[in-house]
Amino acid sequence: MMDVSTLLEQLKLPLVGGALLSLSSMNLMLDFSKVFGCSQALKSLQHSYKPLFFRYLQPTNNTGNNVHLLYNDQNLFIAIGLALMGSLLKISMPFIDRHLSNNESSIFDSSVLLNYDHTSKNDRRLLKTLVLFTVAGLLTGAGTTLASGCTSGHMLCGMARGSKRSITATCTFFPIAILTHRVLKPLLAPLGVFSQTDSTYKPSAQSVLNTNFDRSLCGAIFLAPFIAYLIVKLLVAPDRLVPLRLGLLGATFGSGLTLSGMAKPSVVLGFFNFPLSTWDPSLLGVAIAGLGLNTLIYWVIVKPRINSWLAVRQLTSTGNPGASERPLLDKLDSLAPPCAATWQLPEMTNNETTSRLVLGSILFGLGWGLAGVCPGPAIVVFGAYPFSYVMWGWLVGFFTGSHTIR
Repeated sequence: MMDVSTLLEQLKLPLVGGALLSLSSMNLMLDFSKVFGCSQALKSLQHSYKPLFFRYLQPTNNTGNNVHLLYNDQNLFIAIGLALMGSLLKISMPFIDRHLSNNESSIFDSSVLLNYDHTSKNDRRLLKTLVLFTVAGLLTGAGTTLASGCTSGHMLCGMARGSKRSITATCTFFPIAILTHRVLKPLLAPLGVFSQTDSTYKPSAQSVLNTNFDRSLCGAIFLAPFIAYLIVKLLVAPDRLVPLRLGLLGATFGSGLTLSGMAKPSVVLGFFNFPLSTWDPSLLGVAIAGLGLNTLIYWVIVKPRINSWLAVRQLTSTGNPGASERPLLDKLDSLAPPCAATWQLPEMTNNETTSRLVLGSILFGLGWGLAGVCPGPAIVVFGAYPFSYVMWGWLVGFFTGSHTIR
């Protein structure tokens, strides 16, 4: 096991990534009363056959209805933001890899995602990896449909809220993923599905950022979407540019996934190696900064606001009609999310633990442990590698699994 100083050094970037995951998911909850569900964002692509932005570019006198209509398409705009961030990071990858990490490390698992030269050896390895990712996608699609969520909705956001459904789901799919990886890894390694360099953790050297300009530019690439979101939030009315807001939050989440290592199957599978010497600690950044900040923000800011909103709504429903009710209605509006009419988090209507939830979590854990890919990172990686055979295989499997369950 690594010493504390080495552990802290390796967690610098993952902690920043976890913080970005928290900032994006909590702003989505505060402004839209929406849980950041990456599986739902990915599934939205399955039902979108034409651009939706034009629907919201025309001025309307009924802004509330505009926001309400947009709610059905929110997941699509989030998915677009995730994918575009992946594309931006891929374009910037030579600079980021050169200045943010050592030459042996990269923000994406290019050796797995790239389509190999046409030699018999590489073609066989590509086929094996393609089959593995397709099966993993199939299990993930079926599992997230049954469980109504994945790591983002259940682990990052649901556990922070103390949701019984999310706690049950996470406590099911996480150990299943570890067991799947630990049992199947010895069987898959000799087959060449994952090379040793893809599945074994190597502690990276210290960052080679040498100038303030390099630091600033790398930071700007990852922080730009959230900074842009804050600017829009401060300067533009809540009912305007809603698709852009959602896209920027999706892009911010994509930045967090990449910095934390979630976008690299090798990092995810390396984390499942605990407590072996090949353990990759990077995903602790998601638990500490992502889940930790989400828990703090929810119970200190979001939950009291929801309780106040519920109390005022109760008063308005039982109070006497007339002019005296106007202040209560104004108070109710001020406590509601800026970009949504009401608070409508899942546990407010359904917090029941069912066999469907457990079965879905088991299937998702199998898929996650098999390939180290879950829906959010899949969208980011697909944006970076849109012609990757293995990602197409994973997506085909995912949509097949989710459609079959429906």
